[in-house]
Amino acid sequence: MQLRFDGTMVGLNRRIVFVWTVYLLVISAIMYGSLRVLQSSVTSISATVTIVVPGVSFVIGLAYLMLQYRSWDVMMQDEELRLQRGVLRTKQTFIPYKQIQHIDVEARPLERVFGLSRLVVYTAGTPRSDLVVPGLDSSDALVLQEKLS
Repeated sequence: MQLRFDGTMVGLNRRIVFVWTVYLLVISAIMYGSLRVLQSSVTSISATVTIVVPGVSFVIGLAYLMLQYRSWDVMMQDEELRLQRGVLRTKQTFIPYKQIQHIDVEARPLERVFGLSRLVVYTAGTPRSDLVVPGLDSSDALVLQEKLS
């Protein structure tokens, strides 16, 4: 993703899909392991259920995360930062530049492996006034942090 600061909408980096997929695989593996333990202690659970439930959950989760990835848009306008995201419920957030207190660039271990960071924007206002933009290329996140500071 090449960040543009001319009011053009930009999305997340495609590599975030791999990060989210790894998280989804871990959740599915935990679900499978839990069902196997349950199956060994409660005989009424069939082997099919222990495979089908995590598998179907993984497929549904994968479809959802693809939609989630496509739903993110970030735009720097003249007076504000605009974010749009959401699959089932679309949410638009407009943050006037004058309300931004500070900006952090963070990266979880798996995000660092893929060269990604998340931008955390703290604003003046309510206690839950911080906003996280995941899946940015690390260099783009630093450029965005500099432009918004």
